[in-house]
Amino acid sequence: MHISSHCFYWFFQRLIFSPFCRLFMNTSHRTFFCRQIVNQILLIGLLFVSAHLHAQKIYVYCGPGVAADSLYQLRDMLRELVPNYSLECVDSKTIFSKDWEKDASLLIVPGGADRPYAHILNGEGNRRIRAFVEGGGSYLGICAGSYYAGERIEFARGEPIEVIGDRELAFFPGLVRGPILAPFVYGSHAGVRAAELEWAVGSSDLTQRVSILYNGGGYFVDAELAPNTQVLLCYVDQSYNEDCCQSVKGEAAIIQCEVGKGIAILSAVHPEFNPYQLSAEDPFLSPLLSCLCASNHGRIELLKQLLRRLRIEVEK
Repeated sequence: MHISSHCFYWFFQRLIFSPFCRLFMNTSHRTFFCRQIVNQILLIGLLFVSAHLHAQKIYVYCGPGVAADSLYQLRDMLRELVPNYSLECVDSKTIFSKDWEKDASLLIVPGGADRPYAHILNGEGNRRIRAFVEGGGSYLGICAGSYYAGERIEFARGEPIEVIGDRELAFFPGLVRGPILAPFVYGSHAGVRAAELEWAVGSSDLTQRVSILYNGGGYFVDAELAPNTQVLLCYVDQSYNEDCCQSVKGEAAIIQCEVGKGIAILSAVHPEFNPYQLSAEDPFLSPLLSCLCASNHGRIELLKQLLRRLRIEVEK
């Protein structure tokens, strides 16, 4: 028996159990029954702790449309920052048929393509996700996952890859429009940029400006006016992007939405990407690495802050 069990046994026998049983049992009987009761109490305690740990789950959606690199980077980031949580990938079958909500602390929808998400999850899937958040759960949408959580999406208007339409989750009660920094190119890093962001909420513990990997994300139109919405970070003025002719000054890049009893944080950029894991041989990524690596400490601070806002206990 572990030393703490011995201490608990001694305390229970000497101070609680023995005074009541001394008159009715001999010493051997008292010792036997005391040990049995202590063992049962310890077992109940272990079961309680096990049930508590079992409830600490973070689910990451991995259905059609999810980009493999975003999924892998998320996995590595979560293992580092929240090691006390169990990480599980869930597909549409799980969303539709399992009681995943009962032990979920957070649902993450990564980057990728919004349209396949809607094709599969529209109806019952989205109803369950929204009910989970309204009931006190947390949702993190990254890039495509943030487009998907707006009331309406406007992506690459006028281009062959255009996606325009309403979305059911509607955690952000407004329009998500993009891309904003560069045209998006499927299957390529040609549209990747180092997006410079600035915190819109003050804190002495945070690096006020941080550069984060961007690839096709949008901005949350008039987010500062939307109900139950707080702008967390904005794009810094980079004048007019030569590719998009789009002003990015002050546009909302990461927002927090209050949804019933729960919280949804939507990020147009990719804070999950560790720049030290990006390929220096990639002609589109290599020019960005020095900027992204110099800002890596701020990126980790950003991630920790977002997770705490999502009610997740973060490794110190």
